[in-house]
Amino acid sequence: MREIQKGYGNKYSYSGKAFYCISDVYFHRLYITKTYNALSDNRSLKQLASFYEVMKRLNMEDRIIIYEKYFKYAMMRVSKDKYKNKVKIQNKYIVKEVSNVEHAKAMNITINEYKERLDRALRNYLNTLIDVVTE
Repeated sequence: MREIQKGYGNKYSYSGKAFYCISDVYFHRLYITKTYNALSDNRSLKQLASFYEVMKRLNMEDRIIIYEKYFKYAMMRVSKDKYKNKVKIQNKYIVKEVSNVEHAKAMNITINEYKERLDRALRNYLNTLIDVVTE
């Protein structure tokens, strides 16, 4: 098993031969790429393809918690920042995922149990992502 570091919030990283990192922003970018598929660059589309492959390999519980938190209940709006680089589609929108408390209530579990499940799901996601990318 790889030694995955947990950072602030939902940020997980691994430093091996290459550096891998997932966080809320990673999933926000995937959400925007999924929504505006035709306008996305090749790098974003490759990341989205890797996401789908990872999700296929995860167990159902991990898949559900990640999909619901970052995609099903996520909200997107146009960025109000007029000075951001608007060339990339990811910079034009802001994505807000559902809070841990709200998602725990929707799943009818305690917040501590939810945090444990989310932690396990994100660690499993990153481990599987590394396997997919290095194949």
